[in-house]
Amino acid sequence: MLLKRMQPYWRNILKNKKIFMGNYYICKIFAMILIVLIVFTGCGQNRITEKEEKKETVESEMNAEVKKTAQTFRSVYMKEKSELNTLKVKRKIINCLEEKGYAAVDCDNQIDMVNREKVEEFCKAAEKEEQAAVDIVVVFDEGEIIQYHLESMNGKINVRLCQVKWKDNSPQANYYDEYEAYEWKYTESSTFSDKPLDLMEHRVKLDSECSH
Repeated sequence: MLLKRMQPYWRNILKNKKIFMGNYYICKIFAMILIVLIVFTGCGQNRITEKEEKKETVESEMNAEVKKTAQTFRSVYMKEKSELNTLKVKRKIINCLEEKGYAAVDCDNQIDMVNREKVEEFCKAAEKEEQAAVDIVVVFDEGEIIQYHLESMNGKINVRLCQVKWKDNSPQANYYDEYEAYEWKYTESSTFSDKPLDLMEHRVKLDSECSH
């Protein structure tokens, strides 16, 4: 009699156990899926973080380099503040940059690019899809400069640029960008240009037949 009375109780336990075990395995599967998603999401986030950190490091190094470039003509900046926008003073600035080995030109293309052979060598290497690099400094009004760092590899040219302005008699990094030049040319009239958006177009050597 006691056994018969206990049968419904045991059946209920067994039934609940099956439900519990079924739910247990389902929960276990979902937990494993969740763990996998967390791991892969974490790996992806780590890759993004590493890429961002690398970019920040490159940007910081570029900013420091271009501020150092501006220091090469600080004496001219301090002495010629009232005439910084004249061609005469821009020529002085470019001469200072030439002495330090930079390829440099004014933003209006009125002065021949100094150390242009470095740019010519870079262009020839790039045409052959060889690895090469060059820096070009462009002088603007108020002693402002933009320095372009070009790297050629496997037929592509990657560009990094940094703009430096003067504040309280010290050069300050004002803008940074990097991109791949999807179109560039080095013409017979000795013009080097880089796109997108015509961000840089400067003559390596002035030609009497060439005008901008």
